[in-house]
Amino acid sequence: MSRGHSHIVWKRIGIGAIAVAVAVVVFALTFDWNRLRGPIAQAITRKTGRPAEIDGNLAVHLLSWSPGLTIEGLKIGNPTWAQRPFMLDLPKLTVRISLPRLITGHLVITQLAAVAPRLDLERDAEGRASWEFGSAGAGEGNPREAQGKIPAIRQLDIAAGKIRFADRIRKLDLNADVSANERRGSGGGFTLNGTGSLNSRPFRVDFSGSPLLDVAPDHAYSFESHIQAGDIDARATVRIAHPFDLTDTLANVSVSGQDLANGYYLTGLALPNTPPYRFSAEIRREGTNYQLDNVRGELGHSDIEGQLHVDTGRTRPKLTGSLKSKALNFPDLGASLGAPGGSGAAPAATRSSFLMPDADLQLNRVRGMDADVRYRADSVTATPGFPLHAVNFHVTLDDGLLRIDPVSFVLPQGEVGGAVSIDARAAVPESTVDLRLSQIDLGQIKTKTEADGPLGGTLVGRVDLHGPGASIHKFAAHMDGSVSLVIPSGTIRAAFAELTGINVAAGLGLLLTKDEKQSDIRCGVASFVAKDGMLDAKTVVIDTSHVLITGGGDVNFATEAVDFQIQGKPKQLRLVRLRTPIELGGSLQKPTVGVSATKLIEQAGAATALGVVLTPVAAVLAFVDPGLAKNANCAALTAGAGAGGR
Repeated sequence: MSRGHSHIVWKRIGIGAIAVAVAVVVFALTFDWNRLRGPIAQAITRKTGRPAEIDGNLAVHLLSWSPGLTIEGLKIGNPTWAQRPFMLDLPKLTVRISLPRLITGHLVITQLAAVAPRLDLERDAEGRASWEFGSAGAGEGNPREAQGKIPAIRQLDIAAGKIRFADRIRKLDLNADVSANERRGSGGGFTLNGTGSLNSRPFRVDFSGSPLLDVAPDHAYSFESHIQAGDIDARATVRIAHPFDLTDTLANVSVSGQDLANGYYLTGLALPNTPPYRFSAEIRREGTNYQLDNVRGELGHSDIEGQLHVDTGRTRPKLTGSLKSKALNFPDLGASLGAPGGSGAAPAATRSSFLMPDADLQLNRVRGMDADVRYRADSVTATPGFPLHAVNFHVTLDDGLLRIDPVSFVLPQGEVGGAVSIDARAAVPESTVDLRLSQIDLGQIKTKTEADGPLGGTLVGRVDLHGPGASIHKFAAHMDGSVSLVIPSGTIRAAFAELTGINVAAGLGLLLTKDEKQSDIRCGVASFVAKDGMLDAKTVVIDTSHVLITGGGDVNFATEAVDFQIQGKPKQLRLVRLRTPIELGGSLQKPTVGVSATKLIEQAGAATALGVVLTPVAAVLAFVDPGLAKNANCAALTAGAGAGGR
């Protein structure tokens, strides 16, 4: 090809390019873009599955490095079950994009300006959410994660925006004003201020951030938030690593309130009941995962620290992690068991006539999440006279089955440990308690004034109970099973009289005088059988050096009434006054201890045939610990059954 011919070709290409450019300009200037309102609305309908319409002007601006369009009167409908007809009512929207960034394969919105937008978001009691679109192709991949991703926006302008949010599951209603119409030098910023109710209690939320001008996708954006929901006060500084990509955020949060369980309507998590609390944490969101690091604070009078993780990208969110307390105030655990508050007195309106907590388990909450959390307390402040050294437990929750296994209460000498499960999958929860008392030194349990405890020696035992009930009291009122306690050897001391408020030691004929401050326990066995909430004493016998103590009676856990007697039979005839049974009555919450005035027994008499009392002893020993059968004193006590007494 000659140079002249090549020149002609390039000239024609240049003329053609100019002609195309002129044609595009002419087309952009003369074309009636309103003809595209219908196709655009139909495209939105196909994408969202919701009816869409544009009843105002449509203008397109192509001749710019930031081409864009302006839409007036855009409306996107709500699903038919929603209370309001439109999810979005937008009188005017202007969108501009970066052409150079688009050419490189990145969608960057240089300006998004909305005038008086109205956004209505609803979720009904069945869990249907208006913001979850059901069109073909929508929901591909992980829909929860996709909801947090928005194209980068360099400048966001919102004038007189309104948001209404109604969530029937969270019991949340919110009406908020949104503003982001800042200009350079104005000193303004992005704000969202809303009020409403959460679980019928006042709710307020405030967000404030720096002006959304010159926001770059590779530069973090920060804002402050403050949420007040009833007794909950939560403050956070949030950092979005890539602006408008909410799937990667970092927040420093501080929260306080009266009961963590009240946070269910904010978080959707079945958190335990607690005394008043305050804590701080660093929360990082990555997709549908939330990592809570450096959790530090207080629950009642107990410190708490650790880390947690929440995975919301599942059918049920799952909470995992580990927590610990350097110093646990043991009564603070009471709230998690249904007691009204752990560190302070309960309001009069919430007090119960029962000792056993009667607050029902929230079945819908327990069934709505999973968990795997470990907790330990390195030191414990317990009830005076009852020492605890440490507490450990591992909580798992899987599809309505709650297990605490293991659970361990460690004393300076001895331990109470085992497992507890609550099956909340049925209409009425079924619970199982299986605990063992291992080598508990009774000398640790002391009265308020005595240096030595009322009892000495070692206690072992077994608790095996099961039954229905949505609260601890309801479970106890219908439980079946057994409770067995054994003292292989020990002592009864003079302090026992102070423990009961009367001279029980003298009443039982233990002959504790100034010269003899204690009586040896050769073997003690107590066995109780529970049937539909009635705990009956089947075997109560304490073989001391001077007296054989027996007892009987029951506790009605439905009414919590106590009806119990213990009495002593001297092993040798002594010329002392007649002994009378010791009666335990009243209720578990207000027990009474006294001496019977009508049930005198002769010193040489026997309230119960020893053959009947002692016969079950061997079975009890085997149930608690098969090794107890080799204990010399308990073996001798068991042998007494075959001799028909002493």
